[in-house]
Amino acid sequence: MPTTTRAVSGDTMERPAQNTPPSGAVSDDERGQLFLIAAAFVAFGGIGVAWRRITAWLLGHDVILPASAELVVTLPASGGAGLDLTRLLVAVAAGLLLLAFAVSAIAKRRARRAHEEQGQVR
Repeated sequence: MPTTTRAVSGDTMERPAQNTPPSGAVSDDERGQLFLIAAAFVAFGGIGVAWRRITAWLLGHDVILPASAELVVTLPASGGAGLDLTRLLVAVAAGLLLLAFAVSAIAKRRARRAHEEQGQVR
């Protein structure tokens, strides 16, 4: 391991050189981001393959309505099935609720990190 010599108050001190990745190497943060992107492609690809079974299940459980109903929103690649106004409002409310929980969790996490950093600075 290469070392560097640094003078401190007249003494010399041996310290290991910092490990820096070679130029063009992928850092841990970038590696994590690439993993999440790949996982998203796999997840969405899996949904695409199973879309017919998913829509059949949703139709069978009256979550979505067949094409013969008065629809406000039609789902793609579902044979014309979709949502009426009531189901659309429920779906939007569920999406907003999920978004509110996500924003709340992110805010709490940021506040906790800020609090921990302030504690370390003192």
